[in-house]
Amino acid sequence: MYAKGLTVLLLLTAAVPLSGQSGESRQDLLLAQKRDKAERLVEESVSRSEKRVRALEKSRFPQNIFVKGFHGVRPLIGGMPSGSGAVAGIGYVRGLDYELVNIEANARYSTRDFTQFDAAVEIPTARYGGPVRARFETEYHDYTSLRFFGLGNDSSADNKSFYREIASSFSGGLVADLGRRFRIGADGGWLRLDAGESDRSPTLSDRLDPSRIPGLVGERTEFAVYGGNVTIDLLDDEIPAAGLSVRFDAKRYDDRADNLYGFTRYVADFKGYIPLGYRNRYVALRFRTSQAVTDSGQRVPLYLMETVGGAGTIRGFSEERFRDTRNLLMSAEYRWEAWTHLDLAIFFDAGKVFSRADDFNFSGLHTGYGFGARFHTPGGFVLRFDVARSVEGTKLHIGAGPSF
Repeated sequence: MYAKGLTVLLLLTAAVPLSGQSGESRQDLLLAQKRDKAERLVEESVSRSEKRVRALEKSRFPQNIFVKGFHGVRPLIGGMPSGSGAVAGIGYVRGLDYELVNIEANARYSTRDFTQFDAAVEIPTARYGGPVRARFETEYHDYTSLRFFGLGNDSSADNKSFYREIASSFSGGLVADLGRRFRIGADGGWLRLDAGESDRSPTLSDRLDPSRIPGLVGERTEFAVYGGNVTIDLLDDEIPAAGLSVRFDAKRYDDRADNLYGFTRYVADFKGYIPLGYRNRYVALRFRTSQAVTDSGQRVPLYLMETVGGAGTIRGFSEERFRDTRNLLMSAEYRWEAWTHLDLAIFFDAGKVFSRADDFNFSGLHTGYGFGARFHTPGGFVLRFDVARSVEGTKLHIGAGPSF
C-alpha cells in the first residue's frame, strides 16, 4: 500500500510544472532566451574609413585591374629602366586561373620616347602544376637615353652622360622541380644589340672617348646565348617565409658577329629570412656576386656589364651608377608589419664593381641606408617606396614587388 501511494505521488509531481516554467519545456526556454539576446544585440560600430578599407579589400583592387585586367586587357605602369620618365602601356594576359597555357603580350611607351614590346608563353603555368615547365619570350626595345657614368668602381658622377640602346631578342627555356627543395633550369636564345649616341645631352662622346668603351663604336653585336641554373629552396611554407634560398647561374654569350665580345657569366645569389619571434618581424639578408670571364683577347660590352646602384642594388645611388665586368652586392633589411597591408623596413646596402678576380674582397665598398614602406593588397600586389641616403645624396625609389 505504501509503495502504491509513493508511485501516485511521483506521477502527480511530474505532472505539475515547476515554478516559473508556465508549462514551457527547457528547450522552449532556451529558444526564448536566444531570441531575447538577439533582439538586444547592438550592431557593430564601423567608421566610414574602415568601411572604405573593407570595400577595397573585397574588390581585390588593384589585382583585378593591373593583374587580371578586363577580359585579359590591362593597363601597364612602369617596367622600363630608370631615366625613362613616366611609363604607361597596355598588356594582354590569358591563363592566370590554373589554365594549362599562360600568354602575355605588352607594349610600353615613356615620356622620354622609350619604347618596348614583349611577349611570353608559359606551358604549363606554375599554378597549373607539373614538375616541368617551358617558357618562350621575345622582346624589342629602343631606349633613347640610358645613363652612363664611366667604367669602374671609381667612376665620377660628374661624367654622367647618355647613350642609346636598341635590342631584340628571343629565348626559350625549361624549368624542372626535383622535389620540394631543388629546381634546375636551362635556356637558350638569340640577342641582337646596337648602342650609339643619344639625342639627349650630354652625350657619351661629350664626356668620354667612345673608342675606349667596349661595344660603343657603332658595332651591332649578335649573340647566341645559352646557359643553366640551379636553385636550392630551403624556405618554409609560412607567410612571410623563413629560411634560405640559393641560386647559381651560368650563361654563355657567344659573339656571332665580329667575335669581339665572347664571355661566360657566373652568378651566385643567396637570400636568407630570419623571423624575430612572430612572423610580423624579421630580418632579410642578401649576398650576390657576378663574375664575367672573357675569351682570350675579348671584352664585355658596356650594355652587358654588371652594375650596382638603384632600386635593386644600392638604393642610395642612381640606377646603374657603377659599371664593370664583375660585381659584389650585400643587403640587410629589418622588416615589420606596421598595420594591415602595410610593412615598414630599415635597410643597409653595400657593394662594388670590379674587373679583376683578385679584387673580389670587401674593400672599396659603396654603401647606402634608408627607410621603406611596402603596401600589400589581398591579391598579392606589392607597391614599394624606398628613401635612401649615400655620399651622393638622397634617392627615392618607387617600384612593385619586394626588394629581394
